[in-house]
Amino acid sequence: MNGKDILFVFLKSLFVFAPLYLCFQLGSQYYGDRFSGPYPTDPIMVRVGDDPSWKMINIDESGWDTQFPNPPSNYWWRVRIQIDSNLAERTPLGLAIRSYLASYEAYWDGHHIGSNGKVGYDRTSEKPGGIFKVFLLPEMLSQPGTHLLAVRASQHYSTGQIRKPFLLLSSYDRQSQWLIIFAAFMHILAGVFLVIGLYYGLIFFKSIKEWQFLIFALLSSLLFLWILAEYVRFYYAYPYSWHFVRIFTISWLSFSVSLLISAFFIFRYQPQLKWLLIFQLVFQVGFYYWKSDFDELNYYYINIALLISFLTLFRAVWHKEKYSEEGLLSIIPLFAASFFFYPIYYDQVLFIGFTIFIFINLYALSRYLGDQRVHLELVRSRANLLKVELLKKNIHPHFLMNTLTSLISWVEESPKTAVSFIEALAEEFESLSEISEKQVIEMSQEVDLCKSHLKVMQFRHEIPYQLHTEGILDEEKIPPAIFLTLLENGLTHNKIDTHNPTFYLNRKEINNTIQYYFHAPGLSLKNDHTSTPGTGLQYVKARLSSMYGDKWKLESGPDKEGWFTKITIENS
Repeated sequence: MNGKDILFVFLKSLFVFAPLYLCFQLGSQYYGDRFSGPYPTDPIMVRVGDDPSWKMINIDESGWDTQFPNPPSNYWWRVRIQIDSNLAERTPLGLAIRSYLASYEAYWDGHHIGSNGKVGYDRTSEKPGGIFKVFLLPEMLSQPGTHLLAVRASQHYSTGQIRKPFLLLSSYDRQSQWLIIFAAFMHILAGVFLVIGLYYGLIFFKSIKEWQFLIFALLSSLLFLWILAEYVRFYYAYPYSWHFVRIFTISWLSFSVSLLISAFFIFRYQPQLKWLLIFQLVFQVGFYYWKSDFDELNYYYINIALLISFLTLFRAVWHKEKYSEEGLLSIIPLFAASFFFYPIYYDQVLFIGFTIFIFINLYALSRYLGDQRVHLELVRSRANLLKVELLKKNIHPHFLMNTLTSLISWVEESPKTAVSFIEALAEEFESLSEISEKQVIEMSQEVDLCKSHLKVMQFRHEIPYQLHTEGILDEEKIPPAIFLTLLENGLTHNKIDTHNPTFYLNRKEINNTIQYYFHAPGLSLKNDHTSTPGTGLQYVKARLSSMYGDKWKLESGPDKEGWFTKITIENS
């Protein structure tokens, strides 16, 4: 693939996602104007101590500061908020205080409008307030003009980290509606992620043992948990002492999701780049100890994952890996969230980007599964035909005629030899009939079948054939009759010396692969053992494809002492 093709992928992605970007911007402006009010334009003034008179409007603030004290502490803070005529029309007005780690009492123009928790002078007397609270402002106190918010606070359950309050002034009813609507929307997405995670987890554990499916299942499941942890505050005002537990959980979910994004693309398209995951892990751990702000930390986690995913996918698209274009398209919304929406609306757009990411890769995985099913049916159909051909080959009339001729001679000359020959022949046919109906057998069964066949041929040719094995694992699963086929090819196509002819079957594990080396003695009578129509290596290749997909390789050819066949299987 050349640079023009890569450019075409990006242009296509912009064509798809630019309208979504414009729609979100227009929607955020429209709903932002309807549901939210201005932030305070004046600084928040703070004073340590506790004096009931500090709730009044006109007091001397010369001894006040703009710095919040380190917990544990008791203090007041005051801020002036401007209500314009447009905002005053949104009655009744609600004042929201969010992400504030304290128990507090709120006063509006000197009037008590509500409490969150119970202010105390130690952990015994304080009752922790919730992380989120909306106070209803009386209509007579929400006229256009400048108003004073005074808050009496205590922080004896804090972890020691200071978080300034986030204030929002808007319609009381609309604030509640918007939170419910948005939380419901995000939890619908969470439910979708959960279903997808369970589905692909079952695919991995029940049918297709490929890492990409397990990683995709874990990624979807963690996104489900991330949404729950992120938006629980919209409907449950948990005590402020739990806040950093929740933030810490979100941070580790973000840490894990970032690694899984990169791992998904690497294992799916470029498994040779697995070392990049170590590089990413080191960087993410470094960011964890370098950055103290959790929002920035999550931002860096996601972006290092996007960078590694982009490099992986760019390489995959360049080499024309199947479905790689879909993968490249799927990370564009996440890039857009990072570059155009950080820090405002970043969380919301990020999860919308994750939704697009999941659905595009869900489509790509569905195409892959469809192709795999078609391929598997073709392989199974071909294997069944070859199975029949294999049985016909081992009991064809020429073989039976020669066998019966030998048997007649032995019955007349040596009845004991004839009986032994019949027993060996029956043993081979019984084993062959039994395994021909199976998709996989144990290695010990395959070796026994090869030895039975050599025993029969030893009677027929009066040659002491031997089979030597090395490194074989008796319980290892393999396709049936593949080494029997190689052995039979060696007997048929090689001119074998009658002096101690030995077949060799060795197994080794090299560089995360399993290698079987089969050697047949003698001089080849043909240039290629694959020339036998309908049998030979055609059957072996069909069986290997049926069981291992494309994760195998077969090499075959003559050497100085006979004919070798090497089968290499990826050890997944």
